[in-house]
Amino acid sequence: MTGPGAVVRVHLTDGAVWVGSARGAVRVPDDSVQGVVECIDDDYMSVGGHTVATVDVAAAAIRRAFEAALGGTGFVATATVFHPSHWGATRCAVLESATRRSAHEVQMLPLAFSAPCPDAVRRWSVVECGPLSTTVVLVERDERGEPRIVACELLSDIGILDLLEDSDRVRAIGHAVRAIGGDRAPDVVLVIGADEQAAVAETVCTGIESEVSVVSDAVLVSVPVTEPGSVAPGPAPDAVVWQQVASTPSPGRPRPHGWRGRRIIIVAAAVALVLGLGAGAAALWQAREPGASASAESLQRFEVGRVSVAVPDSWRARAGRPGRLDLVPDGEADRRVIVMPTELAAGSDLVAVAHSLEQRMAERGPDSPFSQFVSEIEFAGRPVISYLESPDERTGVRWYVLVENDAQVSVGCRFLDGDWDAAAGACEQAVGGVTVG
Repeated sequence: MTGPGAVVRVHLTDGAVWVGSARGAVRVPDDSVQGVVECIDDDYMSVGGHTVATVDVAAAAIRRAFEAALGGTGFVATATVFHPSHWGATRCAVLESATRRSAHEVQMLPLAFSAPCPDAVRRWSVVECGPLSTTVVLVERDERGEPRIVACELLSDIGILDLLEDSDRVRAIGHAVRAIGGDRAPDVVLVIGADEQAAVAETVCTGIESEVSVVSDAVLVSVPVTEPGSVAPGPAPDAVVWQQVASTPSPGRPRPHGWRGRRIIIVAAAVALVLGLGAGAAALWQAREPGASASAESLQRFEVGRVSVAVPDSWRARAGRPGRLDLVPDGEADRRVIVMPTELAAGSDLVAVAHSLEQRMAERGPDSPFSQFVSEIEFAGRPVISYLESPDERTGVRWYVLVENDAQVSVGCRFLDGDWDAAAGACEQAVGGVTVG
């Protein structure tokens, strides 16, 4: 199933978002993802020379990935998001908040739980390879057969880029695997994040004295057929083929002492689909259809002039100044969405409007309530001008300005200080649902 009822799995890698659904696994290239991961501890990050909330950049990347992977829809029923296993609750909350703008339900799971492992295996290690760091995790099954993390070590100074330059540093990874395992070696070691670098994968495998499997990103996000709404025709998306790629050490490379198994690579049954879609995934991005739903709730439209906007049925219009809409959710008077259209001269574009707005803000001087001006950014799948208004210490208004059909449409989303996440979803729905007649 695709669309608002879809069940997906999400994995952010270096320069891309992987999305797995009933359609298969798709890699959606996105340069902003690396910045999100690097700035996960910061409230704001730099995008094209402008300061933007990190959660907003993450939300836009995830929505683009859903649109590309699912054929145009940017909202799903359930999203399972995998995160580095050493992350804490604060970092996870950023990705969870970003994903909630595009999913009805969100589950956060460590990467160590993403890799498929045979039921017979009771104890295994997971090596999570990143560009600049490596995480080694020990996982055991409890009495009910459920996996649990019992140890985790972050090698903050050893990543794929380091191994490409100095393969001798791989010894530290093998040492970490042995150290967290204690007296009992793990039954198997799963390596994540190295499948695109064959040389690195081979090097990492050589440094570990256990049976090793390199797990592809496509396998990590494959949706099991047991999940509701995920049944797809053809082979089960989570079906895997265990292919032996080397049963003896590479020439010139001694077999590590105590080698107990063989090197194998897990290959997804849907890899052919990934290869077929991956190259065009970035180009598959589509602008949202006007009025496309960003929530499971039914929508209604309000009009002002030749502009209309779609919001959930639970919202109401309040009496306001002529020429603008004030939309408020039931029972939440502190939040609202303001829609103000302005007619423009024929041929006006976003660049000209941004220049005019920036000049007018500058004229207000240092005491201006406006800040965080961005002349062009993507929000709700649309190019907009963005800035923040701080009318008082208690509330803020994030403004998103669209320019279409010789009209400027300013959508302001009011929120309580520190509570932007509660308003972000409805704000994105409103901006995405604007149409100009």
